[in-house]
Amino acid sequence: MAVGACAGKDHPENFGKASFWTAEALLGPDARFLYVICRIHHSIAIVPVGADGALDEGGITRFELLPCANSRNMTREGSFLLVASQDADAVEVLQIDAESGGLKRVDTQPVACAADCAVV
Repeated sequence: MAVGACAGKDHPENFGKASFWTAEALLGPDARFLYVICRIHHSIAIVPVGADGALDEGGITRFELLPCANSRNMTREGSFLLVASQDADAVEVLQIDAESGGLKRVDTQPVACAADCAVV
């Protein structure tokens, strides 16, 4: 199923509120990028952060999570993000590119109803 098939304002759980719901946001390792879970869109928005701390909303890119993931939580350890994708029953492991801030999926582990994740 394509990501768009379960995304957007007409989603039955959206209640007409918005096209995107934010679940959590984290800064990257060098604070040059902000990573934001967009639940209804099933993606992570990658927002450049200027040296002055201002967000560059014109430079936002997106990384697609698993279809209908309904991701709720993420944690960062070094150059990796772990994303709990509740409705996809998985934890996605994403590597952060140090130069571009882009993400690359390096692993996906099945976890029933993954609503939270942490590095211990």
